Amino acid sequence: MLKTIIIFISIAWFLPGFSVATEKKPFVIVASIKPLQLIAQALTQDVVNIDVIVPENQSPHTYQLRPSTRKRLMNANIVIWMGPELESFLIKLVDHLPEKHRSIAVLDAIEFPLQPLSSQHHGHDSELNRDPHVWLSPKGGLAIAKVILDILCAEDPSNSTHYRQNFKSFSDKITLIDAQIVNKLAKIKQPSYIVYHNAYGYFETEFGFSHQAV
Repeated sequence: MLKTIIIFISIAWFLPGFSVATEKKPFVIVASIKPLQLIAQALTQDVVNIDVIVPENQSPHTYQLRPSTRKRLMNANIVIWMGPELESFLIKLVDHLPEKHRSIAVLDAIEFPLQPLSSQHHGHDSELNRDPHVWLSPKGGLAIAKVILDILCAEDPSNSTHYRQNFKSFSDKITLIDAQIVNKLAKIKQPSYIVYHNAYGYFETEFGFSHQAV
C-alpha cells in the first residue's frame, strides 16, 4: 500500500496542475534609520513590520555594518534609505542586492525642494551636497511617505489599497501637526534657538525662524 502511494505521488508531481503547497515567504522591508522606519510603519501597519538597521542610540554617520545586518539586508525585498549623504555604509551594498530586490534612496526620488548642506554640517560623505534631514519638516516627512507609498504599491500590489488608506491617515495627522506647530510658533516673537548640529534647515524654512550655532 505504501509503495502504491509513493508511486502515485511521484507520477502526479509531473502532471499539469499538480502542485504541493509551500509556505509563502514573508515580505521583508528594512529601513536604514528610525525616522524612515516610523514613516514606513505608518503605511504598512497591519501588513508588514519594518526592520531598522541603525539602533536609536547610534549615529548613521559612524555606523558600521555587521555580518548579521548584511544578511538582513540581503534578505529584504525592499531597502529604504535616505542616500549616500547620510548612510555611506550602504553605498556599495545596495548595488549588490539579489535580483528582484529593490532599494530606494529617498533623496533621489523625493518630490520636495532639497537644501544644500551648510558649512556647519559634519559627517556627511557624499559630494552631492544635499541636506538629508528632510523628515524634520512635517511637509518633508509627508513627501518621504509618498516615496515609500509608491515603491510599496509597485512591489506589493496586492496590498496597495491598504497602503493608500494608511497614507491618507498619515497625511491627515501630519496636516494636523503642522497646524499645531504654526499655532504655537505664532505666539513667539522672532523665534530662534541654539543648536549644536545644524540639521533643522527644513524645519526652519517651513516655519520661518532661525538658529544660533554653537
